[in-house]
Amino acid sequence: MLRFGHIGDGNLHITVNARDIPAAGREQAERLVDDLVYGLVAEAGGSISAEHGIGSIKQPYLPACRTPAELAAMRALKQALDPLGLLNPGKILAQLSR
Repeated sequence: MLRFGHIGDGNLHITVNARDIPAAGREQAERLVDDLVYGLVAEAGGSISAEHGIGSIKQPYLPACRTPAELAAMRALKQALDPLGLLNPGKILAQLSR
């Protein structure tokens, strides 16, 4: 079952019941859905996250919707604002391949 949240502000929020995917365990079903949805978003030139930020779960999909230049700018901002790496250490930008 696929449920939609709000779309009026340009953000589409969806919820998929992984139990509706036959012959898949929960983690496999979630990965299949994420790969499908985020792949379609990337093809359409969209973003995988909006007002809520990226978060750890969506982190592997960030390069699908951000260019290498955008990722470099994110790293530069992080370095400028948090040179000691004290804020949220070892998270999103540290995990991305350079």
